[in-house]
Formats: sequence, C-alpha cells, structure tokens
Amino acid sequence: MPAGLYEIALLFLKDIGPVTVRNLVSYCGGVEAVFKEKKQYLLKIPGIGQHRSSIMDRDEALKIAEKEIELIQKNKLKTLFYLDDDFPHRLKAHADSPILLIYRGEAILNADRMLAIVGTRTPTAYGRMKCEQIIRELSSSGVTVVSGMAYGIDAAAHKASLDVGLPTIGVLGNGLPEVYPQDQHALSKNMLAKNGALISQFPCHAKPDRENFPMRNKTVAYMTDATLVIESRASGGSMITANFAFHNHRDLFALPGRSIDQTSEGCNKLIKANMAQLVTEGNDILKSMNWEKPLKSAVQSKMLIDLGEDESKIIELIKKTPEIHIDQLTAHMQLSNSHLAAVLLQLELSGIIKQAAGKRYILAN
Repeated sequence: MPAGLYEIALLFLKDIGPVTVRNLVSYCGGVEAVFKEKKQYLLKIPGIGQHRSSIMDRDEALKIAEKEIELIQKNKLKTLFYLDDDFPHRLKAHADSPILLIYRGEAILNADRMLAIVGTRTPTAYGRMKCEQIIRELSSSGVTVVSGMAYGIDAAAHKASLDVGLPTIGVLGNGLPEVYPQDQHALSKNMLAKNGALISQFPCHAKPDRENFPMRNKTVAYMTDATLVIESRASGGSMITANFAFHNHRDLFALPGRSIDQTSEGCNKLIKANMAQLVTEGNDILKSMNWEKPLKSAVQSKMLIDLGEDESKIIELIKKTPEIHIDQLTAHMQLSNSHLAAVLLQLELSGIIKQAAGKRYILAN
C-alpha cells in the first residue's frame, strides 16, 4: 500500500531527522496525530524542544507532501513507510534509518541473503577482476547484491551481478526518477529489466548533494547482512559504509592489496584492525555467512505444493520478516485459536516452519 499524505509529509518537517520522527509518531500515537497534536504537547517529546517546535511548520509540510505524491504517481514510483509490513526489516532495527523509501523495480528488499559490495570510484584492473570473480563465485547462492550506483566498484558489482543472474539493488544519493551519475542510465534500465531495483530515501528530484551520500552509505550497510569492500583509500565513502556495517553488528569483509597501493589502504586498514575478514574468493564469504547451501532446498520446494490457502498465507507472512509472533499471525489470519494452532502444527510437522523462542515462528532451513 503506498504511503499516504501524512507519512510523506514527515519527510518535510524542517530539521527533523528519522530518530525524532519516530519519537513524534510514538508519543503522539500515530502518524496523523503528529500533524494534529497541540504545540505545547510536542514540546514534551524528546528531541523537539522550543527551537524545533517553532520551525516545524506542519501545514507547509502537508502542502509539499501533496506535490510529492503527484510526482510519485506521475513517475510510477512505489513507496514503503517504516511502519509497513514490507519495509526492509534490517532497516527497521535502526532508529536512525530512513522513515520512507521511494523505489522502482521488483527486487525483494527483504531477501534472505543480502550483500553490500562497495569500493573506490577508480579501481585497478585487479580490483575489477576480483569483483567479477567473487560475484561469479556467489552466483549459485541466491545472494542479492546491493551497492550505490557510483562509478568504479559499485557499477562493476551491479554489472557483474546482472551477468550471472543475481538480483541487484542500487541505493541512490539523490531522488528518483533521476539516476546519478547520469551516464548510469543504461545500467539502471538493465537492472530494472532483470528484477533489480533502485531505491532512494530522498524526495523526488532531490539533487545528489554532498551531505546525502553518508546517509546513502548508512542505508547500504543497514539493509544488508554483510558488506564487502573491494579497493578503497584510507578514507571516503566505502570506509563510511564499512564503519556503519562494523559498528552495527554486520559482517564485514575486505579484499587485501599491496601496501604500496593507495587503492588498497582502506581494505588493509580494516583487516589490520580486525574489523574486516580477509577475503580472496567468493567461497570465503559463503563459508563465513553459512550461505554454502542454495536457498532452494527440498523443504522450500515442498512449500510450493499441497498447501491450502491458510498455509500459504502463513508462509507468505513469515517470509516478509525474519520471524513473526503468534499474536501477529492471529491478527493477520483472523482464524480461531484452535484452527490457527492446527495449521501451524501441520506446517511444523511438514518441516516447513519451526517455532523459535517467545512464541515466534520462522521458516525452517
């Protein structure tokens, strides 16, 4: 379901970031309530204060949001709000992640295995070759490759993924429908034609301003299970992504290089500091992430046959999140407790799902 007027208007509250937006929605009791709550109450909300409440023009934000919706519809874009069931669950875990994604494409943003591949805009021939080799060695694992559509390693990762049939997602530092850099249009069209996606956390037509890219890099790190750095100087965008990944409990990998090469300074630094695991081939990642088995196991094939409507719906609900609580299943399914328990038991006995701690259900491996 597309985000509505109030959800989109949250983007246009002046000087209000994602952490404060989440506080507003939580304290006010809903998105619409943020725009109807009395100003004196807003002052009591953490992160607001006198200054922010005085410049937070909610009426103006709603007017801008109306125009934004027109642009989204005109350009046939899609939206996901952070409270939506389909919003990337890896992003949901972070209060400072985007509150809204505007995107185009069919890639699954909650895919089981997601790997970020980032690196320098000026790679060596060796760096390009290793990028292509590693992705080729990951081709049977069902990984979705995420990168930032930049020149160099980003573009090489997207292209190599397309060559081996892996879905790939480009995270932009500007607003759709434009693609930046501009001469990446051919690549972006190819990605969309092959079940990929382009996503942005910025309003339509937002310029690729300098301050956008650290936020973009954070999103790349947050929405994936692991990050691989292929050639990077000691500082720059790739190292920002790497630091976000490491400090937020994501696996981090780096391709080593010669100590005299500037393009390997960052990778060698990450490895030397024990922040990143040394990687020379795709199998290093597969072993570390326990991705050696293909996703389409016998159990998953079994899910496609002999399932009734209730069983299929439950499986789809679980697939959208890493795990789902029994109360959420009850609310979504609207079945009697006894009927729901019987369906869940049948799925467990069939080896399709299993119960985790705290009355939560996950797909069986």
